[in-house]
Amino acid sequence: MTAILFSHRVIAQEKACVGSTQQEKELLSGARKVLNVNWMPEMNSTLPSANLYPHQWSWDSAFIAFGYAHYDIVKAKEEMRSLFRAQWKNGLVPHIVFNPQTSGSYFPGPKYWKTSTSPNAVHDPETTGIVQPAVHAIAVLKTYEASGDIEYLKEMFPLLKKWHDYLYRERDIHGEHLVFVRHPWETGMDNAPSWDDAFNRIELKEGDVPPYKRADNKHSDVDASDRPTDFYYDRYVYLMKIFYDNNYDEAQIAAKCPYLIQDVLFNTILSKAEDTLADIAVLIGKPSAEFRTRAEKTRTAILEKMWNAEDAAFYDYDLYSDEVIKKRIGGAMAGIYGVTLPKNDMKNFLAVLDSEEAMGRLGNQTGFPLPTMLTNEETYMPNNYWRGPVWININYMVIEGLLSYGTEEALETAQYLFKKTLDLVQVGGFFEYFSALDASPHGGGDFSWTASLVVDMICDPDKHERLTAANADSKGSEVLYFSGLTISVLIGGLTVAVIRKRLRGGQRVPASDAAESMDSMLQNSDPEY
Repeated sequence: MTAILFSHRVIAQEKACVGSTQQEKELLSGARKVLNVNWMPEMNSTLPSANLYPHQWSWDSAFIAFGYAHYDIVKAKEEMRSLFRAQWKNGLVPHIVFNPQTSGSYFPGPKYWKTSTSPNAVHDPETTGIVQPAVHAIAVLKTYEASGDIEYLKEMFPLLKKWHDYLYRERDIHGEHLVFVRHPWETGMDNAPSWDDAFNRIELKEGDVPPYKRADNKHSDVDASDRPTDFYYDRYVYLMKIFYDNNYDEAQIAAKCPYLIQDVLFNTILSKAEDTLADIAVLIGKPSAEFRTRAEKTRTAILEKMWNAEDAAFYDYDLYSDEVIKKRIGGAMAGIYGVTLPKNDMKNFLAVLDSEEAMGRLGNQTGFPLPTMLTNEETYMPNNYWRGPVWININYMVIEGLLSYGTEEALETAQYLFKKTLDLVQVGGFFEYFSALDASPHGGGDFSWTASLVVDMICDPDKHERLTAANADSKGSEVLYFSGLTISVLIGGLTVAVIRKRLRGGQRVPASDAAESMDSMLQNSDPEY
C-alpha cells in the first residue's frame, strides 16, 4: 500500500497510564476509584454522582467513556451501548435513562415525563423526552482509537447517524444547520443567565404547573443555595407539560414553546461530532460527504450568527424573540471546541480567556479558570450551578479548542488552563463544580465526568505532551502539527491511526481537503481496508 505522509500512532492499549508527576499519579488513582464506585452493573453504565444523579445521563456517559477508553475498553463500549439501547424510534437520544432500582429517589422521574404520549418513545428502559449535547460520536471514535475494534464502529455508526439525522431534521426549523434546544436541561447548563429573559417572559397561571416536589435541594450534603431556584423549576416543569401535551411532536412543540434557543455549546459540539461521524464513515467504508458538509455548514452558521467580533464573544440566539442573547457564559466560551475563529478574532478571544475576570494567566492567578460567568458580570454567583462556578467539562472543551489552533499564545493558554484544572481538582476533589475564587467544591461529590476528563487529559499521550512541555517549534502563527480525529490504514501489517486534520499557520485545514484524498485512497484499496 502506498505510504501516507501523515503523523500516526498505533491503535493499541499501551501500558497502563500512571501519570508523570506525583500530582498526576494521585489524581489518576482517585479518578479511577470514583469511576469504579459509580459503575452500575445492573445498567452497564456509570452514575454521574450517587448522591444527586442516580441514573444514566446522556452527555455524562459520553464524557465518562473518554476516560474509560484509556484503561477499560469494555466499560467504554458499554457506556454508549447502554445509552443507545434507549434511543427513540425517531433517533432522539434521551437525556436520562432511568434506573428502575432508584426511580423514586429523583425528580422528575419517569412518571412526570409521560413519554407514552409519543409514538416514538421506548418504554423499556424508561427515559425522559429531551436530549443533551451530541458528544457521543467523539466518545465512540476515542474508544475505537484505543481498541482498534472496527466491529464496534460498525455497530454504533447507524445509531449515531440516526441520532444526528434527528437533530438536523427535527431541530433545525429554518434550515440554517443550527439546531434548537427546547429546555435548559438540553444544553446541560440548567440555569445559565442566558435563559433568564426567556424564563422571565413565561407568566404562569394556576394549573400551568403540575404539582411536584423537588429532590435536588433536599440532600444534606448539598447546599440548596447552590441549586437553581423554584422560579426556574416551575418553568422546567411547565415546559415538560408542553412536550407531553403535544405528544413530543417537534413541529407542534416549536410552534408553542416559549423557550427555543440556538445554543452555542450544543451546536459547536454537534459540528465536531458530525465531522467525527464522517471519520467513522470513512473507517467502515461508508460515504462521508453528507456529514462533512453538515459539519462545515454548522461551523459557518455559528460564525455568522453567533460570533460577535466586536465583543470577542460567542452568543446564544433566542428563536422565540428572534434576537441575540448578549450574555457571555462559559458554555459559549467553549465555542472554539468545534469552530475556528479568524486569526485576529482569536487573538481578541484569547485576551478574554487570559483576563483577570476569567481567572486567566494574565490576571492575579490566585483563582481558578474558567468561571461560567466572568467575575465582573452583574449576574455572577460564585457557587450557584451554571451562574459562575467552574465546570471541568467546559475547561476540557476550551483546552481542546485551544490546542487545535497551533499558535504559541493559544498553546500557552491551554497549558495554563490544564495546570490550573488539575490544581483545582487536587484542592477541591472530584466534585461536580467549583468556586473559581477559592476552589471550594459544590454539587455532587465523586463526580464521574470530572474524574474521567482528568484521566483523558493525563493519559492521551499527544495531548499530554503538548500540555506539559514548551513547544520549541512554537513561533507564533507558523506552528505546524497534526491534530483532530483519525482514520485507519494498514502499513506493514500494523494498524495505525492517521491524523486527518492538519493545521497550517494556526488555522485548521478544511476537513474535506484531507478527507477527499483519503476517501479516494480507501475506495481504491482492498475492501478489507
